[in-house]
Amino acid sequence: LDPEIVLLLFHVGTDFRNNRAAVRATVRRGRLVPTFRCNRLKAAFETHSSLYAWVLRLVKGDSPWARALAQIGLVKRAYPQRLQLFSTDPYPGLPDTERALTEFARVTHAEGRRLLLCVVPDKLQIEADEFAHQIEMLGFQPDEYDLDGPNRFLHRLCTANRVELVDFTPAFRRLRDAGSPPFLDDDIHWSLEGRREAARVAAAALGT
Repeated sequence: LDPEIVLLLFHVGTDFRNNRAAVRATVRRGRLVPTFRCNRLKAAFETHSSLYAWVLRLVKGDSPWARALAQIGLVKRAYPQRLQLFSTDPYPGLPDTERALTEFARVTHAEGRRLLLCVVPDKLQIEADEFAHQIEMLGFQPDEYDLDGPNRFLHRLCTANRVELVDFTPAFRRLRDAGSPPFLDDDIHWSLEGRREAARVAAAALGT
C-alpha cells in the first residue's frame, strides 16, 4: 500500500490507556491479545447492582470508610479507569501517548503522507446520565473531572506536530441534543446515527 492520506482514529476512552508502557497484552499467533479476561459479570454488576456499588464506594470511593482504609494502607483510593482519564489530576499515560503520536507523525511526514487524527469521544463525554451514574456510584464530585481535558491535550499535541485533527465530540453532542443518541443504549459503541455522523465529519475533513 502507498496511501496519500493516513487516517488515524483515536478513541479517548481506550487509546490513552492502551498506549501506556505497561499494557496487559501479548502476541499470540501474530495477533495482539489481552492477557486478562473481559469480565462481563463485573460490568453487569457496575450497571445494575446497588450492593456492588455500595461495596465499591465503601472501599474505593470518597466515603469516610474509604479514606480511613486508605490512610492505614489497606486500600488505595482509585478511580475506575475510564473516569481516571478525565480526572483533574494529570493522567499518568499522557507521556506515552505523546511519544507514540510524535513518532507516528514523524514517520508519516518523512514518507510525504498527509496525517489526519480523528478524535473519537468516550460515551462519558457525551451522555450526561452515564457520567452521573459513574460519579454517584463512587461518591465523587463532578468538579474533580474535566471531560474535555483529554481532547485539549490531543489538540495541543497535534498542533505541535503539524498533524491535522478532527474532533467528533462537538458533532456527537449536537446529535445528542437533537434527540438522536450517537451511542447504543447499553453499549459504548456507536448507533447508526453516530456512525453516519462520524462518516460525514470525516468526509468533510478530507474534502470529499
